Amino acid sequence: MIMFKESLQYVIELDNLVYRLSDSTLYSVKDLNEIDGNKWVVSDFYDTVSRTANVQAPAKYADVMVRKKLLDTGEVDGTAVVFTHWRKQKEANSTDVFFTAMPSRLVEHNFERIKKDADCVLMFPLYTVLYAALKEINPEEPVAIIFQHNRFVDLVIGTRGKIYHANRSTIPEQQSTSMWNMVFAEIASAESENSIAVNKYYLLSWIDSTPLPEFPEDIQQKFSVLEEEPIMHDDEIYHISFTRVLRSLKPSGPCCISPPIEKISYYSQKCLPFLTLFLLICTLFLAGGYFFYGQRAKHLKIKTESLKNDISQVLSGLKDTQTEVDFQAEMDFVSEISLAKRAASYKKVMKDISEALSEGMSLDLMNLGYKNSRVKASLSGKIKLPFDLARKEYQDCIKKLKEMKYEIKDNDFKVKLNNYKFIIDFEKQI
Repeated sequence: MIMFKESLQYVIELDNLVYRLSDSTLYSVKDLNEIDGNKWVVSDFYDTVSRTANVQAPAKYADVMVRKKLLDTGEVDGTAVVFTHWRKQKEANSTDVFFTAMPSRLVEHNFERIKKDADCVLMFPLYTVLYAALKEINPEEPVAIIFQHNRFVDLVIGTRGKIYHANRSTIPEQQSTSMWNMVFAEIASAESENSIAVNKYYLLSWIDSTPLPEFPEDIQQKFSVLEEEPIMHDDEIYHISFTRVLRSLKPSGPCCISPPIEKISYYSQKCLPFLTLFLLICTLFLAGGYFFYGQRAKHLKIKTESLKNDISQVLSGLKDTQTEVDFQAEMDFVSEISLAKRAASYKKVMKDISEALSEGMSLDLMNLGYKNSRVKASLSGKIKLPFDLARKEYQDCIKKLKEMKYEIKDNDFKVKLNNYKFIIDFEKQI
């Protein structure tokens, strides 16, 4: 399982020197290209600006306004690229920003360095580490993060939800007292400008950080050193906190200034062992499933063959001379009984005919019978009424028969010897 525990290489470019941090050892190297494998690079990027600003614009346009300010003041040589560590919109058109700005030529130069490297390179500005230290402390009241190295002091003042001040100062002399007076003056200026009080100073230590001088007790109580770890460098052990905080950085987010393709490549390589393990497990499951269902299929095949043999034996024992029994007569009898049960009685049909005939109509002949699941009737007779009334009585009779669901198959109305004769043939489905 070594592939899951591959140690991450950190590269620190600080004060024109390059270091490689591997586990708990810090190695001095000449150039980034000397280091093989994926690496995270934290650099102070010579000729950069890291600070806070308030711009009159919504948060999504804050970077543009910062870039314009830097161009107007000439703080950055040429056009600038702004990387935002933190931003917070105060009002509709007012945003506080904590950023690192670099000249475009410097950004292009570093991107070229990344492209030439055969491995993944994720780059972070130095103030990303100071901001990570502040987030680790997560203070409710303003505190100062102080990182002193070589002839420089990097300072960040903020709380868990706001960054008030950030700046780098150059130590004018190699005197510790002068350096700390300069730091205290800058903190006091930030307090006055932002109407805050900074009562805690957290030191981020490095291999060449200057030890604290003897301060009065009230000032000494304000200082705290962030948790340190032992680091071996040039056969000496240093207890420093910068490297410990460095390990807490995340590759995602705006603090990583590498192109997106580098981040994608890094995550792809990081996930590759897990993907390989997942595919291996899937392969084992598929192989196990293939073996299991293969054995089951063989068992079912044997069982099927056995059942086929049993069926063949049963069928072979049956007589081939079996005769079919003809139940047609019985079925016809049952059908006739069912039809007789459902058929309307003679009495019912006679009643229907009586209701259909009027008083002026008399019958000469009536045929009534049942055939092919139908009741059939034929009427013929006379109507002794004037023509108009006789015709109407005849039509009313036909209408009533239709209302009783009888089908009129034939009908006729004739005049004979001053009498009116009628013939009606009708039937109804049983």
